[in-house]
Amino acid sequence: MLPTSRNTTYSGATPVKSADLNDIQDNIIAAKHGTLTMSIGGALCQPTNPAVGTPTYNGLTGFQQTPLNAIAPVCLPLGRRITAVRFFVKDNATGPTKLQGSLVKLDHIAGPTTIAGTGLSAGTGVAQQLNLVAAETLAIGSSYFLLIATTLGAAIGSINAIEIDFDTP
Repeated sequence: MLPTSRNTTYSGATPVKSADLNDIQDNIIAAKHGTLTMSIGGALCQPTNPAVGTPTYNGLTGFQQTPLNAIAPVCLPLGRRITAVRFFVKDNATGPTKLQGSLVKLDHIAGPTTIAGTGLSAGTGVAQQLNLVAAETLAIGSSYFLLIATTLGAAIGSINAIEIDFDTP
């Protein structure tokens, strides 16, 4: 079935079936595809407040701050739907310090709304993955960003990468 395989194989003289032509048009117009994944390196994150802690960028390990409070913009075209986000973080056993990730919608008039969030990190000081599931279609009049924040404790934390799963509804 389109878009991953053809419905019918045609020869040069065979008329195209209307159902096949409609499928082709629908797939071209809607840019249909399955789930795609976009990766954001941790070094692309920005501190929510650069005056707090000591933000440190490292192309190999990402972004670190004491305490960690950083954002990354979602740079996808409007109309795409975010289905899941994975935050690759390292929290801290001191405190312990625990981190949490969120998908935030910033309505250009009404302000920010948290769409979905992860659970808290373990607070063990090891690299781990925090997951959130969403079904948010990117809308006109809004921008979107990912927030990774210290929610417990105050020791250093780091964001190594973020992966966003998205599709076209």
